[in-house]
Amino acid sequence: YFVLGDKSRKFSSTTSTIFTDSKRTLSGKKQSPDWQGYGYYRVMGDAGSKLAYFDDKATANRSNRCGSPVTRYLTSRGYSSRRLPRNAGEAGYVYAVRDYGTKKSYESIHVYNCGDFFVYRLYDANPSTTQMRWCT
Repeated sequence: YFVLGDKSRKFSSTTSTIFTDSKRTLSGKKQSPDWQGYGYYRVMGDAGSKLAYFDDKATANRSNRCGSPVTRYLTSRGYSSRRLPRNAGEAGYVYAVRDYGTKKSYESIHVYNCGDFFVYRLYDANPSTTQMRWCT
């Protein structure tokens, strides 16, 4: 797995630098320093220990956080079958939110519970759409 460890990924970060989680960045868009492209990731170091997770049916506006105008975070979206795996060795799917502020879209990602940490299978943001970044 790769490591997401940049401190500006924290949901509380107020960095003025705008990043995107894409290996195919277009001019004017800056690739996140810890992004390696599609693959498996563990959150560590200054970024914390896991991706941001809000179990609130994703109704709140959580855009413009963690160094990106479009934030990506996890939610159950109200479905009990789409929660983080609770036991070591378990894997499951959880909803990920792309929060544009005025609208949200959802995708499903694979998550592994490795006991003391989680590993997530994450995808590149589409650089032609906007900057998107995973928040911790």
